[in-house]
Amino acid sequence: MPFPNLPQSFNLTILNVSIAGRTLFQKGAKKVEIPAQSVNSTTRSYTMQPLISCDGRLVGPLLIVLPEKNGEFGPRVKETLLQPDNVLVVASKSGKCTSEIMQKWYYYF
Repeated sequence: MPFPNLPQSFNLTILNVSIAGRTLFQKGAKKVEIPAQSVNSTTRSYTMQPLISCDGRLVGPLLIVLPEKNGEFGPRVKETLLQPDNVLVVASKSGKCTSEIMQKWYYYF
């Protein structure tokens, strides 16, 4: 379904960002070992997804997917989360986009 009043050529870019955990250790240490059950438990993944028109404009809201343990924000985060009109911030267990999130983003237009 085309978007009303918008150019018909778009570039959808999915940016998956992984950030390693932080530690308290002396600055300049050559080697830092962290006990963990898996490598996945030491990193966080976030997804940012802009939709850009053929003339270089950001179209619709920027989609940001953040990782949350049970796939949804807790009550405190829901109360304090800044949600500008041009940004849709949602949660998933992995911090990666799912088909359900894509549908929610599509209908956000």
